[in-house]
Amino acid sequence: MEITREMQEHFTNRTKRHIELTQKYANKIGLDASDHDASKLKDPEMTPYIWISWNYKMKRDGIDFEMPADMQEKANEATYRHITHNRHHPEYWDNDMFDGKLNSKDRDGIPEVMVDATSMPIDALKEMCCDWSAMGEELGNSPHDWADKVVNVRYKFTPHQCFIIYGTLDEIWNS
Repeated sequence: MEITREMQEHFTNRTKRHIELTQKYANKIGLDASDHDASKLKDPEMTPYIWISWNYKMKRDGIDFEMPADMQEKANEATYRHITHNRHHPEYWDNDMFDGKLNSKDRDGIPEVMVDATSMPIDALKEMCCDWSAMGEELGNSPHDWADKVVNVRYKFTPHQCFIIYGTLDEIWNS
């Protein structure tokens, strides 16, 4: 199976919209997120992310779709690369990051080992919150629900970081 024009257009439109939404929330708190997710727009991330985006679209549309097996492995590799090379992801800050800290069967699921994000600085935490808010708007749910699911479950944060995360979400989502 090859990438179709429809898959490419969906990825481009969806990714640009996500970046715009992230920037919208970043503007609310005076944060510069101009390079947010830029790595997804070029390989080695782009091609697998086209498939990842299409897979999510098909699931949301209730259509059976299975990514080709070789692309599933490349999608996991691209995801791992993305989250370990972009400051707004907690995985970037884990000094002992390895594959067990990414759930390869469910990208949104809880991994076997909690990611240590305790060294994540405030600006990165705030961009993460903008990212979560953009996803919340895209999916029609609250970033607070996502935070409740992952804070100190998937990602280990300090009490001060938790205060920053929930305070930032309140500031940008509820305003």
